[in-house]
Amino acid sequence: MSLKRSIAVATFPLRNGLMEILRMRGGFLGKSGRIYQKQILESGMFDAAWYRARRPRCWAARFLPLRHFILRGERMGIDPGPKFDIEAYLHANPDVLRLGLAPFRHYLEHGRAEHRRLRVSIDHPPAMPGLEPPEIDVPPITGRPIAVAVHLYYFELWDEIHRQLSNLHLAFDLYVTLTRRQGHEEARRRILADRPDAKVWDFPNHGRDIFPFIHLLNSGVFAPYRAVCKLHGKRSTHRKDGDSWRGHLVSSLLPPDGRAEALAWKLLDDPTLGIVAAEGQVFKEPKHWGLNQWRCRELLEPLDIHIHQKPLCFPGGSMFWVTQPVLEALRGLQLPYWRFEPEHGQLDGTFAHAVERAFGLIAVARGFRVESSEDILRTLPQPS
Repeated sequence: MSLKRSIAVATFPLRNGLMEILRMRGGFLGKSGRIYQKQILESGMFDAAWYRARRPRCWAARFLPLRHFILRGERMGIDPGPKFDIEAYLHANPDVLRLGLAPFRHYLEHGRAEHRRLRVSIDHPPAMPGLEPPEIDVPPITGRPIAVAVHLYYFELWDEIHRQLSNLHLAFDLYVTLTRRQGHEEARRRILADRPDAKVWDFPNHGRDIFPFIHLLNSGVFAPYRAVCKLHGKRSTHRKDGDSWRGHLVSSLLPPDGRAEALAWKLLDDPTLGIVAAEGQVFKEPKHWGLNQWRCRELLEPLDIHIHQKPLCFPGGSMFWVTQPVLEALRGLQLPYWRFEPEHGQLDGTFAHAVERAFGLIAVARGFRVESSEDILRTLPQPS
């Protein structure tokens, strides 16, 4: 490498940082931005040192922290200081999220005067009219060791999932939750025509596939079962392979040729197994935390599970087999519907995403294994 090239490489961080500072310093605040800047300073809630620590490698945040917050940081979800949590405020005030307002600015200009909550609490849940879940009448105990829970937003996927259910030759009870929207009554009729013994409930479009499952869990529906298979009709429209991913998840958990029954019996017979995920869907890398680590920490603290002491491990795709001890621990939290944010097509960072990870974290913390279906099937005798 030439001397000129070496100098350019060595000085790039400095040059890049200086350019970032100049761009930030020249950023246009305007009259509205200057008013906001004054409000922030007068509030005493902006902690420059704390903010710099959130972005230690960003020169603009280090040298112009307040300006960086106004022009960029708030949109990135960086808190102005330890006294204001952007995510918690949006969760407690879903109308601010729905309207796309800047959360800290809303609090300074309106929220304080309106006595808005900085975060929700069990004693003072937010009002979320129209999103209340249905009452659940727990069905009589059938004595079957397993249940299958299916959530459907896309009703047309019922036929596909019903075909896959036929791979499971072990007797099971079927519970189906439907999103309450156009066509759900017809979907109910089709499901009951195919499976007259199924139990079907309608839910508001709230908490994706996670909250309907949690609501059934809270009611005691799953208490009699040693294991439950959780499925849902996901399309993952943000992915090009959304439909094929769904097919892979379901077929891995309910494989043909007697393997689905063998998988279920292995789960029932092995006391060390807590969760069986689809093939290749046991996620352990730190990148899979996404925006959900702080929510998982808050969620699991009542169970005395401290996630900084445990590696990440959870079943991807929100489809898996899970045993009763894991379900019992999660049921103990009695998670209410209002902890799940209103639906806005969020791809990450919601309470539902945190609960999705909690299944695996609880299993590991309680000493159970989280394995993929292909690893389990590989240990079983092959059919002759």
